[in-house]
Amino acid sequence: MTVSTTSIAGLGSVLVDTNGMTLYYDNQESGGTIVCTGSCASIWPPLLLSSGASAPKAGSGVDASKFGTIDRPDGGTQVTYAGMPLYLFTGDTAGQATGQGVENFFAVTASGGTTSGTAGASGMTGSGGRY
Repeated sequence: MTVSTTSIAGLGSVLVDTNGMTLYYDNQESGGTIVCTGSCASIWPPLLLSSGASAPKAGSGVDASKFGTIDRPDGGTQVTYAGMPLYLFTGDTAGQATGQGVENFFAVTASGGTTSGTAGASGMTGSGGRY
């Protein structure tokens, strides 16, 4: 798996997985505590390491030293970036960030921060309840 960056209107440069899917952080998670499990994780799948892998490959603009992992309470080893557990959003297609701002999830930047804007033409902000 390779993590790289792409530009999304309204957000700027954000992290994406090998398939061009935006990577998010749940800002309710801190201090190594995973709260997105169960039905939450079915809508926001965690970015998990493949068996035998130690870290994803860093694509252009991504700092490999910021990668880490955390053991999930529901199994698996989740990839972190600058300490933030990374998630995908099932409502996205490649190049979208429709999960931006939904249920406390925000796209992650290559600098290791989160975005605060609203996705533009290539992605719409969604809504929904906590799982």
